Amino acid sequence: MVRKINPDGLRHKLAALGVFTGILSAVFIANVARVAETPAAGAGARLSAFGPGALGAIRFELAKLGVGEPNLDQRLVQRALGSAPLSSDPFVASAFLGLLNNPKGSNGTEAALLVEAMRRDPRGRAARFLRLRQLAAKGELKPAFDELAALNRLSPGLVELLIKAIAQRISTPQQVDQALTAIGGHDELYLPLMAGINSNKQSAEVVVRFADRLPPQVLDNPVARKIMVARLIEVGAFNQARTLWQRDLPAANGSLVHAPDFSDLKAPPPFNWLYYVNTTGAAERGSDGRVSVFYYDRAAGPLLTQLLTLTPGRYRALIEFRHESGTAENVRLRVVCRGTLAILGDLPLMKGRPGELKIVVPGQGCAAQDISVVGVANQQRGETQVTISKINVVPAGGQ
Repeated sequence: MVRKINPDGLRHKLAALGVFTGILSAVFIANVARVAETPAAGAGARLSAFGPGALGAIRFELAKLGVGEPNLDQRLVQRALGSAPLSSDPFVASAFLGLLNNPKGSNGTEAALLVEAMRRDPRGRAARFLRLRQLAAKGELKPAFDELAALNRLSPGLVELLIKAIAQRISTPQQVDQALTAIGGHDELYLPLMAGINSNKQSAEVVVRFADRLPPQVLDNPVARKIMVARLIEVGAFNQARTLWQRDLPAANGSLVHAPDFSDLKAPPPFNWLYYVNTTGAAERGSDGRVSVFYYDRAAGPLLTQLLTLTPGRYRALIEFRHESGTAENVRLRVVCRGTLAILGDLPLMKGRPGELKIVVPGQGCAAQDISVVGVANQQRGETQVTISKINVVPAGGQ
């Protein structure tokens, strides 16, 4: 009888396979970090420092996991069992020997040995590490993440490296689903998984899927939202980033610029105002709600900026300002396309100049825009100070 292949099931397995491979690769990479945390790592001390006789030798060899193959044999394990029958290490060593040539395990023996080792020493990292490797090799994703959560309580730094390495190997939306399903119930693992997604050059499709499928309780964490907003912006998913950014904010009342009067001091950039204080100059919001901008005329750069998501069309950028000091036209209101840096409009903030800038957002290549007050290089040098009370953008013809 010919067995029919279920295409959906096959895709499911292939998607999971990528995550399993990621776990296996990550385990071997991060193994080095585990060894670095192990007192025996790189030790040249006498074996007696690790325990009596064969047990000391086993502990010393197990400490090599990740930087070299432990030199273990069954006779040494048997001697350790005889001399220290209550210790967990001989069970770990025996499981290691069984998994050496068969990472999946033969008939459940290795898994039983590791479970017994963990029962004897719940804080033993070597046993949990080998168990994680075995589960990944067998393709048991959910139990592998359960083991990661347990290991996280013992070595959070190690698990953070592991989770990041796993995340960097997620390359399809299906693998995103697999990983998020497996991690369910372990909220403490989401942030390192997100950090891994953010540190890797994944496609916009993968990042958007990841952001869309994160549980609500995870996105309640402002740190989690900040990470995902930044990653969505990096891959050009600006509308999704803005939607996530304003998740817990009051309705924007149709304004194209968030807090045009600088009244919102809580919402983070980039969709709220970012104030710069550096060698270029300083932008500081005063108690009266207005922003004082100082440009030192040493280096060009932004002083005050916000990211917008204007749709293609004609607009007016409006600024209410007072020129305080300086004669150079080196402080300007500028609107540019994010990514291409194409300048849509540029307005010097000088006495007698109107505070209006007409711009046209093109239909292609300008999905997001930076509206900024910038200091620029100018033939007429000098420090400049401007006080700004409002910056807004309205459709052409609007008020």
